[in-house]
Amino acid sequence: MKGWHNESYRHSLAAHGIRSRGIEVPGNLPIVDSAIRSLVEGDRWDLSIEPKKEGQYEDMHTIIISPILIPGVEFTSVGWLGSESAVDFNIAHVEDREDDEYIRSTAELNPESGYSEKIPAEEDGNLYRGMSWEEFQFILENGFVQSDYSYNFPSEIGLTYYSEDPTTASSYGGGFQPYHMQPTFERPGYVIKIKKQPESGIDRERSIGTNEIAVIGSIPIGEILEIYEIRPYQISPGYVEIREVYGETGKVYREGSRMSPKVRVGYKKMVLGEVL
Repeated sequence: MKGWHNESYRHSLAAHGIRSRGIEVPGNLPIVDSAIRSLVEGDRWDLSIEPKKEGQYEDMHTIIISPILIPGVEFTSVGWLGSESAVDFNIAHVEDREDDEYIRSTAELNPESGYSEKIPAEEDGNLYRGMSWEEFQFILENGFVQSDYSYNFPSEIGLTYYSEDPTTASSYGGGFQPYHMQPTFERPGYVIKIKKQPESGIDRERSIGTNEIAVIGSIPIGEILEIYEIRPYQISPGYVEIREVYGETGKVYREGSRMSPKVRVGYKKMVLGEVL
């Protein structure tokens, strides 16, 4: 697949003077929260440690979670008070709107971009699954669709969940993802549509209506009928606090307060022959 995430692309980012991502946590203490550990060890966000403020607890640090910028993406004032967000000017623009005698700026998708605010799909009896960039790469590399069970209960091992509702599936590939796995400019989310499965391939006891249909085992990549990209066009930074506490082996970091990055996305149907 011709993707955003490769060595030549990294070199193009460096040529644009775009800062690389990553942090070193103060004191190199172990992080015991799996989500923060994935955030720090992953390659999805540009992270920085905010200096302690006056009166702040000495045992607390704040990790600022900012989007990694790509060519065409810039931070700009968006919102009521001119708060800064990263906007992808490749597919969107910023316009001012007057609301109750106040003017606020808002990012809007360009009509000619091909992206829309809602996934352009219909409930047709087939099944949809929303997923992260990482899961999509797994499908391309291995030739089948199957959950890695990272967020499944033990009783759900061996099952991959789909929905007959494309909107529900798009939420799982977008805003319903864990905060460290939200779609980014480099790593968008995806929704795939597969053929309706026979009853013998569905576990109805562990399904929840038509919104969470438990399909048994894996689905060959050849059964993918459509693919939709979930591409962010505006991302507002978030943060997560890490607190120094005593664990079983000494001092460790645990999660404190958190505000997830706010991600607005557009949806676009992809050409199967250019992807698979």
